[in-house]
Amino acid sequence: MSEPPVKGFHSFETMARLKKSALTTHGEHPFAPDPEPGDMSRRDLLKTLSRASALLMLGAAGCERKPKRQIISRADGPEYQKPGKALYYASTYTEGSYPYGLLVKAVDGRPIKVDGNPEHPVNKGTSTADMQAVLQTLYDPDRLRGPRRGGAPISWEEADAEMARALRGATSVVLLTRANLGPSERALIGRLSELCPGFRHFVHETAHDGPRRSAWGRVYGQDGELLPEYHKARVIVSFDADFLGTDGIVLENTAKFVQGRAVEDERHAGAEISRLYVAESLMTLTGSNADHRIPLRASAMGTLALALLGAVGGDPSALRGFGEAHHLDAGVLEALAKDLSANRGAALAVAGAHLPAGTHAAVALLNDALGAHGELLRWNPAPATLPPGDPEAVAAALNAGPSVLICLGVNPFYDWPGGGFSALAGKAGLVAAHDLCPTETLDAATLALPSSHNMESWGDAAPRLGLESLCQPVIAPLFDTREAAESLLRWAQALAPEDDPLRQAEDWHGFVRGRWTARFAAEGAAEPARAWEDALRDGFIVRPGGPQTPAFDRGAAEALAAAPAATAGPEANCEVVLAPHHAVYDGRFANNAWLHELPDPITKIVWDGGALVGPATARALGVKEGDYLRLSAGGASASFPVIEQPGAAPGVVGLTLGYGRAAGGLVVKEAGGVNAAALLGSSGGAPPRLAVSVRAEKAPGAYTFARTQTEFSMHGRPIVLDGTLEEYRHDPAFVGHKRHLPEMVDMYTPHDYSRGHKWAMAIDLNACTGCGACMSACQSENNITPVGRDECGRGREMHWIRIDRYVDGDPQNPEVRTQPMLCQHCDNAPCENVCPVNATTHSPEGLNEMAYNRCVGTRYCANNCPYKVRRFNFYDFQADKLRDPVQELGQNPQVTVRGVGVMEKCTFCVQRISAAKHHAANTGSPLADGAVKTACQQACPAQAIVFGDVNDPSSRISRLLKSGRGYRVLEELNVRPNVTYLARLRNPHPDLSPAGGHNPGEAHHG
Repeated sequence: MSEPPVKGFHSFETMARLKKSALTTHGEHPFAPDPEPGDMSRRDLLKTLSRASALLMLGAAGCERKPKRQIISRADGPEYQKPGKALYYASTYTEGSYPYGLLVKAVDGRPIKVDGNPEHPVNKGTSTADMQAVLQTLYDPDRLRGPRRGGAPISWEEADAEMARALRGATSVVLLTRANLGPSERALIGRLSELCPGFRHFVHETAHDGPRRSAWGRVYGQDGELLPEYHKARVIVSFDADFLGTDGIVLENTAKFVQGRAVEDERHAGAEISRLYVAESLMTLTGSNADHRIPLRASAMGTLALALLGAVGGDPSALRGFGEAHHLDAGVLEALAKDLSANRGAALAVAGAHLPAGTHAAVALLNDALGAHGELLRWNPAPATLPPGDPEAVAAALNAGPSVLICLGVNPFYDWPGGGFSALAGKAGLVAAHDLCPTETLDAATLALPSSHNMESWGDAAPRLGLESLCQPVIAPLFDTREAAESLLRWAQALAPEDDPLRQAEDWHGFVRGRWTARFAAEGAAEPARAWEDALRDGFIVRPGGPQTPAFDRGAAEALAAAPAATAGPEANCEVVLAPHHAVYDGRFANNAWLHELPDPITKIVWDGGALVGPATARALGVKEGDYLRLSAGGASASFPVIEQPGAAPGVVGLTLGYGRAAGGLVVKEAGGVNAAALLGSSGGAPPRLAVSVRAEKAPGAYTFARTQTEFSMHGRPIVLDGTLEEYRHDPAFVGHKRHLPEMVDMYTPHDYSRGHKWAMAIDLNACTGCGACMSACQSENNITPVGRDECGRGREMHWIRIDRYVDGDPQNPEVRTQPMLCQHCDNAPCENVCPVNATTHSPEGLNEMAYNRCVGTRYCANNCPYKVRRFNFYDFQADKLRDPVQELGQNPQVTVRGVGVMEKCTFCVQRISAAKHHAANTGSPLADGAVKTACQQACPAQAIVFGDVNDPSSRISRLLKSGRGYRVLEELNVRPNVTYLARLRNPHPDLSPAGGHNPGEAHHG
């Protein structure tokens, strides 16, 4: 059944503007203003009307909300769209490093919001920041809008014909792809390799797990991965693994880690939570959440693991010597060894992807001694990603002069280890590249081919053995694009014999559907087509049963752990650790303004990257923040502006990938940073290393970063409260002793909220990791515009929710506290009293409301807000950033788009409250607890945010507000906030002083 056409995306005017923009060639100015009506002659008017009629006919035929084939909604009922009514489609996120389940909300045929699929076994409804920002890429005006050859537009037929000719006459073909290929893509590449002589497929990834996969393959005898069960562990030790930030399956890791830290006041006396030790080279999200943190160079992690192995085995001498050699706290190391020994079978160790294979072998030996294999470390023989390729093998294949080089979704001209990919690619006869937005590789390729977006594509993924996910489009391609796999299919079909089954596939959708229906038929499904539809509706398929962990080869692990590590040259004085950026990752999201404006969770820097160094290292090198540091390694060198990062290990310099792009759209051009790929080290027969020794020295120049937070001290105020597990066991209401509340005096008679609804929020700081996914979700839901690097530098960012970060103690190894901060919806709101035009008011349900069309921009309310959570549109940011009509399609129609001179802030997602109330009224059912979820709550990987009606005594929010850990920020002001924070619990070893039991404000307010 084909889908009925929709009359328009947004309106006939928007549709016509969109078609005009889409059909504009690159030789014309795509955003040129239309002529004024008074300037048009009768001839011009008739030509314009004719053109408009043609565009409307094109829209009626091609402006559909999705392709002319059936995709499956999660909701029952007809597939056509009712005006203004949302439909939800299950899909799979394929643009990031891991294929999570998606739930896409579409209104009037256009996707407007993305969340995690609540039924997906891996992410269970949660999402990352880049998942939330995926629609910003879909509606990116800088996307490629048609194929090009040598910079000139061509048709797909011409591109396919040229590729077919080149492949027919090829003697060798090199294909470079990302690691996250789905089963259907892998099968298609396998068929293409059979049809092309000399075909070589390589995986190109800069942020990869090559050493870890290699080590696991050797010690377990097969390719695969270990999946840590953090919720089952009593003790966790991390060796430079940021498993809560950017390393591994972070959504699942976060959920399981938080599960192991959960407590209930009713059982406080016997409460048990896991204890986290983190040895790391740079301050990370994981280290920020540690009970005990050990700053240490990446190159020493393997030695520490072996020393702990000896201590667990009864010989602590190596551990004591290690601590003395590296000037580490002997008490922490001794406590760690005792904890591991006492918790055999309930302790596990993990190591960072960037560490060498020998370190992973040492950690595997430690896990074996702890009895972690099998119960706490599950084996997955079918990882979601392919192992990374060897750059030396790729270079050899390219030096041989292949007939064709194909780059699908990769950008080696930008991020090839050590640079120099242009010379390698120049030896290929034809270079074809497929990608979404302009890149360095597309600029250099002979054929630059535009890819369809995740929301416009069919596909599948295999996250792990027994679980497979499906990807379906939710909107028709906005431009003249197609999936990269569709191109591979066309080229393979051109090479295949006439009777080859490959030619039976009408297109890529047909290929994917054919594979799945054939599989369902082979499995005995009575109606394979119906089984396919059911799978699309769910978004994934689960097949029970899992493999046993393969036998551990101790001898292989010992040999690998004892292998000599790479030695630093005599000129090296520092160690560089390269990590994917928390938002733009390896640069694939570099044209996404939302992600550039998402503050770094550690430094709070936006739109930029630099060299992260600790205070001691900065003094040793004679630099301070803003100075330039020249890093040299292996003949390559680059200068980076310095960012001082408390907590970074001595002698360590941290760099993030993804910045310093030379090609791209306007967003890329606004971003700062330096390309760090030139410093990627490589060793024979292995992927590039992400930890290398370098020569660091001060370089001339100065730089200024844009930060959204510049003060990281609480200045003695009890803002973020925490305590130890022992304190909580003794008294679940321990936070009452950490603050002083004076007697409250009300100026006005309190409002009676006992009838109807009374909305409130609780945020569990014991669960929140500070990742920032809530910020991106709020931005997507509420049409919050990015403002750019310069405006952020002036403190004018527009986020309605922020993650405040506070540090305390030794700058070399500080204690860290984080706290989401948003409008507190105070019952005695100080902003309401000072507004001269009554633009901000209080609702009978406890919401602090904003009437945008009444606001005249006095900003009195912002001055009177003690939480500083109101944002002001100093300029018409929406109009300034709206460069193309296509961007309007991503805006939520239920939320007003604000203009210049308007104050805005968190509304507790009042549009979602209204929608839920209307649904309950229309169905005649009561408003159930959980029927309203704010955008930040829905996205939170830790499920730290709870929202609900406090007048419902059985609601979850009512129970949380009674928690002894609950407190309100600045409640001594008697503003009566409606956001309650639950104090974080730390679990220091009993032999050590309580790290976290003291709060900076205690002495002044206790």
